[in-house]
Amino acid sequence: MARGADQRWHRAPAWLCIAASLCVALPALPALPSLSCQVTGLVTARDSADATARDGDAAYELGTKQGAESSILHYLRAAESYRRIGALPQMAEMLSNIAYVHNSLGRPDSALVYYSRLIVLLRESHQRAGLGEALSRVGEVYHGLGQMDSALFHYRNALVLAREAQDRRTEGRTLSNIGVAFQALGRPDSALGYLNRALVIRQQLGDSVGEGVTLNNLAMVLQLLGRPDSALVYLRHSLLLRRAVKDRAGEGTTLNNIGYSFEQLAQRDSALAYYREALLVLREVGRRWTVGITLANMGRVWLELGRLDSALVYLNEGLGLKREVGDKAGETWALNDLGRVYQSLGQPDTAVRLLNQALALLREVGDRAREGETLYNLAQVFHRSKRDFRAAVAYYDSASATRAQVGRFAGGDANRLSFAEQDVQLYQNWALAWLAWPNGVGGVSAEAGARASLAAAERGRAQALLDLMRGTSRETGPGRDLATEGGQLLARATHGGAAVLSYLVTQDTLLLWVGVPGGEVVVVRRALPRDTLAQLVGAFRAALGAGERAGRGRLALRGGGPVEGVAFGGLGVRQVNTSSLDSVAHTLSALLLPPGLGQRLGAAREIVVVPHGSLGLVPFAALFLDSSAAPLGNRYAVRYAPSLAALGEAEARAGLPTGSAQTTALRTALVVGNPVMPTKSSSGETFALGPLPQAEAEGRWVAQRLGTPVLVGAQASEAQVRGRLPRAAVVHLATHGYAYAAEARARQSFIALAPGAGQDGFLTVGEVLDDPAFKLRADLVVLSACQTGLGDLKQAEGTVGLQRAFLAKGARSVLVSLWSVSDEATALLMKHFYTHWLGDTDHPSKAEALRRAQEDVRARPEFHEPKYWAAFELVGAG
Repeated sequence: MARGADQRWHRAPAWLCIAASLCVALPALPALPSLSCQVTGLVTARDSADATARDGDAAYELGTKQGAESSILHYLRAAESYRRIGALPQMAEMLSNIAYVHNSLGRPDSALVYYSRLIVLLRESHQRAGLGEALSRVGEVYHGLGQMDSALFHYRNALVLAREAQDRRTEGRTLSNIGVAFQALGRPDSALGYLNRALVIRQQLGDSVGEGVTLNNLAMVLQLLGRPDSALVYLRHSLLLRRAVKDRAGEGTTLNNIGYSFEQLAQRDSALAYYREALLVLREVGRRWTVGITLANMGRVWLELGRLDSALVYLNEGLGLKREVGDKAGETWALNDLGRVYQSLGQPDTAVRLLNQALALLREVGDRAREGETLYNLAQVFHRSKRDFRAAVAYYDSASATRAQVGRFAGGDANRLSFAEQDVQLYQNWALAWLAWPNGVGGVSAEAGARASLAAAERGRAQALLDLMRGTSRETGPGRDLATEGGQLLARATHGGAAVLSYLVTQDTLLLWVGVPGGEVVVVRRALPRDTLAQLVGAFRAALGAGERAGRGRLALRGGGPVEGVAFGGLGVRQVNTSSLDSVAHTLSALLLPPGLGQRLGAAREIVVVPHGSLGLVPFAALFLDSSAAPLGNRYAVRYAPSLAALGEAEARAGLPTGSAQTTALRTALVVGNPVMPTKSSSGETFALGPLPQAEAEGRWVAQRLGTPVLVGAQASEAQVRGRLPRAAVVHLATHGYAYAAEARARQSFIALAPGAGQDGFLTVGEVLDDPAFKLRADLVVLSACQTGLGDLKQAEGTVGLQRAFLAKGARSVLVSLWSVSDEATALLMKHFYTHWLGDTDHPSKAEALRRAQEDVRARPEFHEPKYWAAFELVGAG
């Protein structure tokens, strides 16, 4: 992807030169005609120099390579003329223009020569106002050469000078350049900070050229973060601005980057169309620097389309151009994809050689994000060719560590999520490589390979949530013993006697790790396309009656607002006709709970399920084990975890005490039932949420059982709830709730509370995550509302919604629903849950209490169907 570059200096409308000062003084010197003649000569020379400089401008504005070359000659002549008459500011401008054009034509060495002369001139003539701009431009040249340390050194010095001189234009330009440098160094958080500050300044100045550049560069950071849709918004705005100011070189750069966004979206025809348009423009203006990367980008698209011959032609041409202009960072794009082409051609030795060349250059220029991608490509060569599994897993390990390091600097939670989603295949293939390792080869047993593969898969699960739970980001370097790591994760999860079922859904394979206390881990593999599995999950939910309109009573957004259908994370689910619940349930059960699993689980009475992908929407308690007619939840208590590591963090938190201390702790509980419903959110959306009388009765009963006051009606305000949440040992919210499946709206998923005291009444995921004062110590948070277990389904992070937000902010466990639930059945379930959890003499776990409550509800004829009793699931500690 080509970096957007700022434009050369524009000529000033007024000329403040030495000759002009002499002209002003002429009337005071009538007795010196010879001096008057000299001044006349100076004026004539200045006019001639100005005309030559304008010819250079005109040549450059032609927007062609020939015009750019011609402009250099004009600027050289003008610079010499200005030197002779002592017009130093104008000479400085010509030197800057010469350097800029050389750089734009792919001649960075020549550019640096002229920038050096410029800086000497500015310092000798004490022109500090122009020195900041010159240093910023030198930084741009070093940036293009991939020498980021030198680039940042010059940018920072330029920024100091620009601020001293109150030169806002140069300040904006330099901030933009620093942002791009941090993006190249794998620091997107810093990049966004600098670029957004630059954008504000450039917009305030009305600098359309600079605004177009910065918008382009912001888009590039979003592309790095895996947000091509957002990038396109910025790029289209940038394209309009660049066309408006007739910045043809910038137009070509932005067209290239639009093509890259479409490529990220897998819209390859659109990508090629934009790349071709970019190529025409860039060749016309002689922008060889960017022509090379555009050719390489087109080569990569041909590779993705399986047109290997075309890919080789474009990639080699792009590589040649990048080498001619000395763009090491640009070389790596072509080298990386050439390596992939030769891997596809069955020439692994050539592929490894090219990828190692790319790797060396990426380390030289400091591009950590793409270093991780190249390490992944090297792992793929060794993995797919089956030539060296030890090398394959080592490269996957290094790729994981490098990409994770960049991910930690992604910025906000949304950026962390989108960045992680780009690396899903890395962790899947790493796990598969361990499983493919031949038993006993290199001292690695099948059991060690199974534990290592589980640890590899875990490294890619819910890492952003894990960091939120820990309150910090831990760096995991390469080279750790994954077999030991996997064993430790299982030991912690099965410590209390629970069994573990951990799933991984790849493009064509379903993996299941089965772990039992003190036993070996067993891996079950099934050939099953991801889309097929997602369709079966959709069919199962449809047969359950778990669609958005299937619930009674507590269906959120009833009568107003943008109700969404249940989405499956872009996994290609279509509506499936089902003849019966039993039929589709047994089909799905046979895949997810393989034959003999019951025997394998042994004496375990509780199961921890770590779902993946669309499996996050499955109520496992309603599945059938070993062709049994009874549901899994009839025999086992089932709870869920986003990852085994996240489960360990949750279980390490303080739980509810026992004995008299428990009674005291329960008095701090926060219970809400049927608040006055909010009608308008702070964003201006309006909602019609009906009253929930059963939820109020439920809240009053729960509050009485816990020995705490209940908040109902207007008392159950968002402000009141926020104030009491940090002290509550148990939180029970019986109200409306809604989870948005779309990525753009997932943070707006909400629990409805009464408005007032400056709060709109919609407690959203974004508010929970972003408020530093929002910290919990609750052993259990019950979100007794609709769809509180749903959200934006990610392959890397799992379900991004309310349950994740409450776990992130301190909850030990969360009880949530997978669909719109019956108000009456839910009230009954909650009463039985608390009765078993706090009243049964054998002191059951929360998961076991939920199993018993579901069994009680299921025993009622009117609630026998799973849609009434199976919606709620416990996530986190048991």
